Amino acid sequence: DDEERRQFCVRICAAAEEAAEKKVKAAKKKLRKEGEDDSVPEDDPARMEMTVKVMISRMFAEFEQRKKQLEARDAQQKQKAKEEQAEREFMDALKKREEKMWEKSRQKRVSGWRNWVKSDGDKGPKRPKLKEERRPDGSGYNSYLDEKGEDYKKDWR
Repeated sequence: DDEERRQFCVRICAAAEEAAEKKVKAAKKKLRKEGEDDSVPEDDPARMEMTVKVMISRMFAEFEQRKKQLEARDAQQKQKAKEEQAEREFMDALKKREEKMWEKSRQKRVSGWRNWVKSDGDKGPKRPKLKEERRPDGSGYNSYLDEKGEDYKKDWR
């Protein structure tokens, strides 16, 4: 692990030096394009060393930031998976409980069905009400209802 960490640090330092050199080259190219003297402050070795150190610290900071983001995302995914597992377990337990209750109530349902069948259900389909026929002259076969005063219902409509 220690050797891996050392190799990682060496790669970061090399990448930082390369990035600093590219930055200096780009600055010189820009100055040449503008027609000015192509001397930059990084031509001084002490200044270049300082630039490389700054670049190294930036790269390490970026790496640590990325590492923290990945760890946070991983922790969030683990938490989400844990919550989903708990939800699944809860739903399974609920389903199991409902099935158990359904099985418990079977005898009651079956006996209710048998009693209904034994009593011939609700005695067949309901028939529509009988409508009294009327004669063309307006009197019906059952004049008893007319005498009783059933005509008052017509006034309600």
